[in-house]
Amino acid sequence: MDRLDGIVISHEHSDHIGGLAQVLGQWRTTVYLTAATCSEVKRVLPESSQKRLNQVQHIRAGHRFNVGDIEVSPFSIPHDAVDPLAFTFRANGTKVAIVTDLGYLPELVKYHLRESDCLMLESNHDLEMLKVGPYPWHVKQRVMSRTGHLSNHTVSEFLADAEGFDAHARYVVLAASFREQQQSRRGPHLGRRSAWPASRRRGFLGRTYRGLARHPAPHSRFISQTFISGDGMSDQLTLIVRVKAKPGQEARLLRELKGMLAPTRAEAGCINYELHQSQSDPALFALYENWVSQAALDAHFETPYLKAVFKASSGTCGRSPRNYKMDDREIGNE
Repeated sequence: MDRLDGIVISHEHSDHIGGLAQVLGQWRTTVYLTAATCSEVKRVLPESSQKRLNQVQHIRAGHRFNVGDIEVSPFSIPHDAVDPLAFTFRANGTKVAIVTDLGYLPELVKYHLRESDCLMLESNHDLEMLKVGPYPWHVKQRVMSRTGHLSNHTVSEFLADAEGFDAHARYVVLAASFREQQQSRRGPHLGRRSAWPASRRRGFLGRTYRGLARHPAPHSRFISQTFISGDGMSDQLTLIVRVKAKPGQEARLLRELKGMLAPTRAEAGCINYELHQSQSDPALFALYENWVSQAALDAHFETPYLKAVFKASSGTCGRSPRNYKMDDREIGNE
């Protein structure tokens, strides 16, 4: 990068201003932040670093400003800082929203997220992982509070809410910072695992998934914080498995399939695993599966509970299960 037109600061916490002095040492540019945040930044920065903060423009929530040809709209968010903000950016007919570090989603925030082409939204932690994690209880309370951070569950509820989320975005990026969620081998996928079923209920599936969308949005795709490269999906594999029970065996097959849900969802390579039963034909079942890779799916096929279901399927299934990729190209038996 050979040019920097400005730096926009949301709040004074160290993970947001820790590199400010170093950046200003390389690029002499304007820093945009509220007056209250500026006072806190000057209070926590070393005196030597404060000298570099000599081009400052104070901003306020609800008052737009421009950085070059980008229009910036700051708005207030609920977080335990002196004057925290989130932002939307507009240029060349495109709107980008960046909303992180907030304890819940008030109506004002939802309003500003509407009509975004790209939405970066905090999906900070899995509640159960946080509760049993190593942090002191007062830290856990702060993270879970209304001035803390958004959980994966809260984000999934927002994405499923037709009144709150307009599903206009072409890209959604889940931003996570909770250390245990990032470092756990399943953690990086927990936010996406929670959000996908919600986004799928809204038809927000993207070009890879439009074959399953009830209200297809073929211009969209869903991106997790750990897959923001290439096509956004890395080696992830998505399957639909269709199974039909023999006459009179519907209840037995349902029990067997439901018995697979918990152990399968606990597998390290499983992103999400959903069982559906047809309302018009109760003998027809479908499994919707997302796996981090083909290797993870191969490992799933070697599990004892799946082998037991396969062994029992000759007595419950009318024919062998049919497996489909999301583009409906058949990959299993006829």
